[in-house]
Amino acid sequence: MKLFLTSLVTVALFGWQQQVLALPETVLSSVPNNTECRSLDAGIKINEVKNIVRDTINPYLNMKYGPVCDCGGPGWTSLVDLDMSDTSQTCPTSDWRLINTNSVRACGRTASGCQSATISSGGVSYSQVCGKILAIQFGNPDGLQRVSLGIEGTYVDGVSITHGESPRQHIWTFVGTVGEHAQFHHAHCPCTNENVNISNSAIPSWIGNNYYCDTANTGNTHPHVYYPNNPLWDGEGCSSVNSCCKQNNPPWFCASLPSPTTDSLEVRLCGNEVITREDTVITRMEIYVK
Repeated sequence: MKLFLTSLVTVALFGWQQQVLALPETVLSSVPNNTECRSLDAGIKINEVKNIVRDTINPYLNMKYGPVCDCGGPGWTSLVDLDMSDTSQTCPTSDWRLINTNSVRACGRTASGCQSATISSGGVSYSQVCGKILAIQFGNPDGLQRVSLGIEGTYVDGVSITHGESPRQHIWTFVGTVGEHAQFHHAHCPCTNENVNISNSAIPSWIGNNYYCDTANTGNTHPHVYYPNNPLWDGEGCSSVNSCCKQNNPPWFCASLPSPTTDSLEVRLCGNEVITREDTVITRMEIYVK
């Protein structure tokens, strides 16, 4: 959901827009020129928007959110703000399944392969993308073991963000791995410090440095369970052998495109095995463009 401080409030949820309230000049003038406004939660109700505008818009924006991405100043447009801890929100596509257990509320795959959510740009021209995705590991994701399948295939166990089609253009890859114990050498993060033979250590040029890699499993077994206490790609809970975990300053990624585009973004949840064996389920997703 997006809140634009113009002559009206525009609410956009996955590309849908509706004018909901005219802003008086007195409210507009109370917002400092340098205020960086994040989007409001997608689950917020229209009457709550009205109350915020009438009573608390400036402190709300400043206190609840603060700066968007540390990727080069203001001017970002919010495309999606998904927070699955908010029970009024649900997954952005029926191709993803809603997981709702005692310990995990998230969006995951429905089957092996990749399932997509299309995030509209709303016609905004952009050449930079920033944001964050947090996820919970389930079971034994295999990282980049099948990266040779290329961007059109199930090249990662994790999440892929791209734009365009035929071929897709890479923006960022979020890699989930089974663990960092030496016996998992086939599915380590590519920049592990373990002295093991890592089969997926070669990063192709089309990914480059635009990826995060993480695991929640610190043990030497891989039970088929969720690991809710150590979210993936947040830059926290990193093992001593995984130098990827803090690479590129997670959780906020920053990507620059070679030329401006108005393409929709495609967020793919990917995994080559069935969901009863492995998954990386999204709990938080924010994406901005400019």
